Amino acid sequence: MAKTYCIFLAVWAKNPVLEVISDLEDEGVDPAGARLLDAGDSKGFKGFERAPFGWPGEILRLVLAACFRAGAVYLEQQTASGPGPVHDYKGAADTFLKISLFKKTTFRIAETSLTVEQIKTANKALITMGVTGTAESGNAIAAAVRQLGETLSAGVIEARPRPSMDCPWQMRCGTASQY
Repeated sequence: MAKTYCIFLAVWAKNPVLEVISDLEDEGVDPAGARLLDAGDSKGFKGFERAPFGWPGEILRLVLAACFRAGAVYLEQQTASGPGPVHDYKGAADTFLKISLFKKTTFRIAETSLTVEQIKTANKALITMGVTGTAESGNAIAAAVRQLGETLSAGVIEARPRPSMDCPWQMRCGTASQY
């Protein structure tokens, strides 16, 4: 019963949460967990813990965890080299379980709109290209494709100055500007 209630609550609450995150991004404001919970006396959105929502913080964390797992949002967390995106839900449980980490995390709307079948097909295609262990979410697949693209681009750039190795770049592959 509790699991059914949680799923219903996450589906019901998802729409306003995603709308608020999108609106904050449009205003140039980082939708961090602390701001989403309680924005203090700032103009506009006051936080989900305040009226008109009045949600307990646990509900917001549950809804955002469901949105993250479904691929509707991705996380941005601070690292030594600056903010870094987190697309894979594996290992991200602490973000939603520890309130201090949740408050420091920024939530971004994902740019994926893949069906379940498309996600499975993309994951199988990645496996055939040697990329394994990718979670079946739009965010994780997008991150894996970006990483694969960077790897392939680096290989092309590395191969370009090697025409003497029986692979004349200009004749067989064209130029890098074509891609």
